[in-house]
Amino acid sequence: MGEGIVQKPGAIKIMLPAGIDSVNGYVYNSGDGYFCRAGNRGNYVVLDSVPAGRGIAVDYSVSGGAILPNTLAENISVVRKVR
Repeated sequence: MGEGIVQKPGAIKIMLPAGIDSVNGYVYNSGDGYFCRAGNRGNYVVLDSVPAGRGIAVDYSVSGGAILPNTLAENISVVRKVR
């Protein structure tokens, strides 16, 4: 990307590990604060409207929990949505 060029956002679909906290757990892009509650969504969540870029990491954590954030995926490249 060139300097001053704004790219359209994309989305990241993340498969959730077994045993997540479906009440207090959430998945987030550690670089910019985009997040999605794990809830009862099945085995994946989608972080939508994530700015295009490279080297993005996605972490899992629990609100008010005693566990440290866990990296689910690293070095993700987000490209613009194709409709």
